[in-house]
Amino acid sequence: MSSKPVEYADVRPVYGREECLNTAKELVMKHRQDERGNPENTFAFIAEYWRTYLSACFNVALPLEAYHAAEMMELLKMARSNRNGRNPDNYFDRAGYCACAFEMRVQDAPMEASHG
Repeated sequence: MSSKPVEYADVRPVYGREECLNTAKELVMKHRQDERGNPENTFAFIAEYWRTYLSACFNVALPLEAYHAAEMMELLKMARSNRNGRNPDNYFDRAGYCACAFEMRVQDAPMEASHG
């Protein structure tokens, strides 16, 4: 598939998979890293805020980890893309959050037994 955007009548480019993934990679590995630092630290900080909030407001203690924060940020971007599916940033960010969650949860974690 071509990574060149396809132009539609409203002149908004629609990117192919390769361009989406390449853009997400550039954002995660360069721009966001330079602006915000290590994503694992940021997601751990977010998870701590959410744990504190849920405990204070609902008396619920959840063992939220950094990868949970990345996965829930994917959900936030999914909700945004459901409201505005033509904004490519929602998809770039979702791919980036997914890659961060993968690294924290799958790649860096010990192998778990498969249950199905």
